[in-house]
Amino acid sequence: MELLEKAAANPEKLNLEGMSYDELTELKKNIDGEINFLSNSFDQLRLAATKFSAAKEKLEVFAPEANDKEILVPLTTSVFIPGTLKSVDKIMFEVGASYYVEDTVPQAKEFYGRKVEGIKKNMVLISKIIENKSKQQQEVMLTIQELVMKAREEYMASQTRQ
Repeated sequence: MELLEKAAANPEKLNLEGMSYDELTELKKNIDGEINFLSNSFDQLRLAATKFSAAKEKLEVFAPEANDKEILVPLTTSVFIPGTLKSVDKIMFEVGASYYVEDTVPQAKEFYGRKVEGIKKNMVLISKIIENKSKQQQEVMLTIQELVMKAREEYMASQTRQ
């Protein structure tokens, strides 16, 4: 996370002076790729935050009075079987890539709350980096336009001399 914080707080300064059209075009292409990658990362974080928030909300069903409550247990996303809650004191929940922990409902809620907060923090940082990269992209495009205009003016000046 420190790397994200540094990148968000200290955007890279571009020195475009003396760069050729081809170098500027390549730089713009690289910045476009970075923006695309960061935007995809932001979208993945948003999905993860939504998933963890939904998991935290689903834990509300596990109140002490939920013992012996009838529920539907998903076998796949579209196949369910009926079930009955026998004990809601402890539950199993996912903490990572197919890693599960048995703990209390309040502990699971706390875990998912921390996950969502951490993800939201990273989303803010990535959004700042995207904003900085977009400014760099605009700066490069403006420099390219200036080069094109200068080349056009030089061409027109050479044509009028003939």
